[in-house]
Amino acid sequence: MSNFIFRELSRFEQWVAAYEGLVEQLGGGYSMSIYEYANDLSCRQQLEDARSEGAVQELWGRIEDADSRLRQILRPTKHCIHGSYPRECFWYWGYPPNSPELESDLKAINAL
Repeated sequence: MSNFIFRELSRFEQWVAAYEGLVEQLGGGYSMSIYEYANDLSCRQQLEDARSEGAVQELWGRIEDADSRLRQILRPTKHCIHGSYPRECFWYWGYPPNSPELESDLKAINAL
C-alpha cells in the first residue's frame, strides 16, 4: 500500500512549472511564430503581475532560477516584442537563438 497523497498544483505552481518548462525548451531554440512565443511567455508575465501574492512569493526562488537561465539564453532585441513593457520585463526584450520563424517575425517588426 502506498502512502502518497495526491495534491493538485495551485494555479501559481502551474504557472511556475510552465515557465520552467518553457525555459528548458528555449535552450534548444523555438520553432513557432512571435504570436505563440508571446503567448508562451504569458506565464512569466502572470507571475510578475501576481508577485505580491504570498503564494507567489513562496515560489519566487524557482522563478529567479528560471529567470537566470532564461537571461543566459536570450539574445537582445531593439524593442519590446510584445506590448510596451519596460526593460525590467526582460522576457519581452529578447529571443532564443535557433528560432528561424521567430527571427523572421522579429525582423518584420524591426526588432532585430
